[in-house]
Amino acid sequence: MTQNGVPFVQPEELRNSFDRLGSLFTDVSFYMAAIPSYVGGSLAFGWATDNKSLRSQDLGLLAERYLSSGISTDYYNPEVHKAAFALPYFVQKILTEEV
Repeated sequence: MTQNGVPFVQPEELRNSFDRLGSLFTDVSFYMAAIPSYVGGSLAFGWATDNKSLRSQDLGLLAERYLSSGISTDYYNPEVHKAAFALPYFVQKILTEEV
């Protein structure tokens, strides 16, 4: 996992990580989370693996794992987990444009 700043104001950081991770892994993407103490909006975190199926876990499985963990959270839930991997168009554009 990598921390990649706020894509809206730091697109080059996101793209650099994408290119570097892409030379090492077959599936490279990012997920986003709102970090209230970080100025500028949603923060991007890098995701890289050679097992593409890991990025598309079933919501029911995520819910089962969360419930069985016994932890209590104020922000996280399985729906937020799944939605975090849905990237806004401006982030997708950063990742697909030729540099």
